[in-house]
Amino acid sequence: MSLTGQLLRKLRNEHNYTMQYIADMLSISKAAVSKWENGNEISREKISEKVHVATIVMSTEEEKPAETDKQ
Repeated sequence: MSLTGQLLRKLRNEHNYTMQYIADMLSISKAAVSKWENGNEISREKISEKVHVATIVMSTEEEKPAETDKQ
């Protein structure tokens, strides 16, 4: 597993997000999230940009009240 994949999985699990939730947030398929987390088929530029956006969103959501429907 790549370092990027480990980070993505760690953040997703810390926030109790499903792969589908992350896929919807990034406008990609659930299969792409799985591949990224497992270190397969990663376009460094594409994942870097999307993970950066996801990290900002997840960080911002820590400051907001918890949503009841994250899945």
